[in-house]
Amino acid sequence: MTLKNALKKNLPAPIVDTIRSLRGTAAWDPYKPMTLGEKDRADVKARFAEIDWHPDARRRIIYGLIPTASLRNVGDHAQVVAIRQWIARHYPDEPIIELDKNVIIGCPEEIGARVRPNDLVFLHSGGNLGDRGLWSETARRTMIEALPDNRIVSLPQTIFFSETPLGRYQKQVSQAVYGHHGHLTVMGRDDISGSLASTLFPRAQVITMPDFVLSLRKEEFTFAPQPENAGKIMACLRLDDESVFAPEERLKVVERIGIPTTLFDTTLETPIEADARYGVVRDTLALFDAHEAVVTDRFHGLIFGVICRKPVVVLRTVDHKLTSAVAWFKDIPNVQFCDHLDDLAATLERVRSIRVESYPDFNELYFDRLPALVEQMERCSGVSPFAMPAVPAPQGSHVRQPLTVRSVAGKAKRRLLRAAGMTAPTAPQLKSFGSSDPDKLSDDELLAFMRHDAHRIEKSFYNGIFHAKRDYYEERRKNVRECIALLKQRGHDISEPTIAWADLIASRFENLEREFIEPNSTAARPFDPFRMDAFIGLAATRRSSRVWAGEQPSSDELTACAKKLIDAARWAPNSGDRQPWRFLVMTDPAEKHLLKHIKEQHCYDAPCLIFVGGDRRFYGGLGENEAGLHIDGGAAIMQMVLAAHAGNFGVCWNHFSRDLIESRPRNQEIYAEFARKMSIPDHIEPIAIIAFGTAAFHPPVPPRMAVESLLIGGDRTK
Repeated sequence: MTLKNALKKNLPAPIVDTIRSLRGTAAWDPYKPMTLGEKDRADVKARFAEIDWHPDARRRIIYGLIPTASLRNVGDHAQVVAIRQWIARHYPDEPIIELDKNVIIGCPEEIGARVRPNDLVFLHSGGNLGDRGLWSETARRTMIEALPDNRIVSLPQTIFFSETPLGRYQKQVSQAVYGHHGHLTVMGRDDISGSLASTLFPRAQVITMPDFVLSLRKEEFTFAPQPENAGKIMACLRLDDESVFAPEERLKVVERIGIPTTLFDTTLETPIEADARYGVVRDTLALFDAHEAVVTDRFHGLIFGVICRKPVVVLRTVDHKLTSAVAWFKDIPNVQFCDHLDDLAATLERVRSIRVESYPDFNELYFDRLPALVEQMERCSGVSPFAMPAVPAPQGSHVRQPLTVRSVAGKAKRRLLRAAGMTAPTAPQLKSFGSSDPDKLSDDELLAFMRHDAHRIEKSFYNGIFHAKRDYYEERRKNVRECIALLKQRGHDISEPTIAWADLIASRFENLEREFIEPNSTAARPFDPFRMDAFIGLAATRRSSRVWAGEQPSSDELTACAKKLIDAARWAPNSGDRQPWRFLVMTDPAEKHLLKHIKEQHCYDAPCLIFVGGDRRFYGGLGENEAGLHIDGGAAIMQMVLAAHAGNFGVCWNHFSRDLIESRPRNQEIYAEFARKMSIPDHIEPIAIIAFGTAAFHPPVPPRMAVESLLIGGDRTK
């Protein structure tokens, strides 16, 4: 047993946590790219030189990210066994070239020089697409960057980036790398991972598939009898950072089972060499097969149990790996999820009592259909129809949908989805209060729902539909009241103006016109074209300033003026009274210079910058093409610009939305670092940077096109 595992197994959890925190003070910087040490570099160079690249083959299969022997998890090596068998079965004429993680990290230029554009690249599957698997994720990014012209298929992965500064940073680095590749397919091995891939990697083709180990069949192996384990329960419990159990709590799980149990983990104490891989997988399956049932928080513990046709009780981990993936087995009645240890004994007794005669054939449903799908991806130029292969109905009562394309970005790729009769889901966004779990909504989301539904009620009166659709608006009123009640429970002051306004609309609902609209309205003012001319005069003299005076107001004065501009912005019209804008004021040169290589000098050297973003969670009801966030952002920005101009400030509105950020990998890296250091949440969509201060001079105002030339169809008054 290694020292690391010995400590984790025998020390109390608080001491293990303390050791981890001390380990975190070492010299390794998790924000820097992972590299190999001198000894490892020499080793991989030597191993790379021994690879047979089959230069005479018409096309090769490049199988990358294979685990090294030091990765002692049987599940990872079972995937290698399964994927190699699958490749040999479906690509019998193409030689397989295997590249492990260290070879990829240490030899990217050499790999790029040897791989031909027509070679098909598969990247190893697993649970490491995220910041918890930086070794694997570094190798994956390296491979994607090294082979820009190849079809690369990243086989099914659990995708998880933690909501930490490191997690957010690593997520944005992966987005930058993946977003630059034009022939990338990313497979999620559960619905949540598939949805995340769609959101994070919009340029990629995204498919959701089960774990590749499910392509293995028990009948392919010969097991030696193990009578000593007959009637026992296999407790396959992980001992790592993904477990919800401290080491000593694993024994309590065994105690809850209440009958003879074998405690096991798929991470072994010794390395798993390549020539021993098949035997280790066979022996592990034999161990599972010898037991009556399985209790596990290991993904591959679950899969080994299913392969061996055993009843399985699934426990949760710290992420969605199992809570989401267990859905693949929803049609196997003796595979069940147990969320609380108090229910473990009863759940185990229940699954042991269920006999299943027929199991889904995962090869027929998924894996045997994948090669045709990959070939279609290779042939697809981005405009031709893309039809999923039809899947025959499975035998028995097991119903499982075929491979699901989750997202294919861009207009052409959206046409592929429509041709296949599918739609691509969007990121989690506000659509309706009734379709959300209120307890899981943030305060900002509750406030947005409250304002939006209150606005709907008020607007219905002006449009003359309030009485005709009263039942609908009664539901909106209930939503408003529920939001207010939840906000009050969370400590919000209900006298806050926006809450009080929404509460007033809800409370005056029965007689909205007399009790709310009339007392809160003002008389219309007479038409005054001269005031219009005065405003146009202000707008016509506005000019974008890009040269700043040497003498500027103090930082405190600039910050105070920036707040005045934000005050002007908050009165801008916005769709549904969502008030989505979020701002960040910067006067510190170090903060402004984070934008140095993505924006021009007039921006990052301006006396004061205001980052303008919008909360994308407040939108989504109109689908993936909804543009309300940027329209609302533009309205607010225009008010800020005119307010600055009215105060004799020089001001410049600078483009800073996703199209600019994602136009090149370097921009994505810069924004990722900027967002990390400035603590900008992922749900804030960047829109613009406002630069302002005392201008060195007022630039010439270029002439604008005549009004008549802007009228569609010409001047119709003539």
